Amino acid sequence: MYKRQRLCQIVNYFDIPPETLPEYRIVTFYRDPIERTLASMPYQIDHFPQRGFDSMSFSEYLEEHGKYIHPQWMYLTDRDFMGIRCFDGIDLNWEWFNYHDYENEFRRLAGWFGLTPGEQAPPMFPTTGNEIPHLNYYPNMLRIEDLTQQEIDRCKEIYQADYELLENHGIMVPSREL
Repeated sequence: MYKRQRLCQIVNYFDIPPETLPEYRIVTFYRDPIERTLASMPYQIDHFPQRGFDSMSFSEYLEEHGKYIHPQWMYLTDRDFMGIRCFDGIDLNWEWFNYHDYENEFRRLAGWFGLTPGEQAPPMFPTTGNEIPHLNYYPNMLRIEDLTQQEIDRCKEIYQADYELLENHGIMVPSREL
């Protein structure tokens, strides 16, 4: 199963009776929407070279981006792609983790299982012991400081629903104030 699945898809794929969902601990990582968008560009270039993202400016990529990557809220809620709740009335045992603090958050998650992971494994390499896994590392990724205010504003506009969802959960991501 692919790592980015909506809860509705996971429940259907594994044929989980919705009324049993409160028995599960549901975990997801949230990310600053601009950081997430910046990280998606080298990923898309690497995994989908036929789409021509490597020759695009960030502004051009941002306009194309929406065709291939769904807003984050879809993976942070029990809503389907139309925004309709899949498990209305069911109290979900859902925990959000901050991707910006991945190593510490992974240690916290591993602690639920009595594990104490050590150092982070090299990017794109399988773990050989108790390292923290890390995939899709791209050292040439753009940073927020590389963006123009117009690009920042456009990204905020595209992912406004993500910002609102995070704020409704008391999470103020750093790029919100830019």
